[in-house]
Amino acid sequence: MSQLIEGSVAFGPILERIKDEYELYLDHLLTTQPEYGTQVAEQLKRLRRNQPNFST
Repeated sequence: MSQLIEGSVAFGPILERIKDEYELYLDHLLTTQPEYGTQVAEQLKRLRRNQPNFST
């Protein structure tokens, strides 16, 4: 993951879009499949805590 973050600036917008789509997907799973709530919540927490900035 750190290699992606430190990667080429040209891929910044693409990686940002992937991160945003993944976050939306996890939010969707949290509401539609509550039986996986603990795992999904943990993924969201890690994703939001790190908040990589791919566009810099």
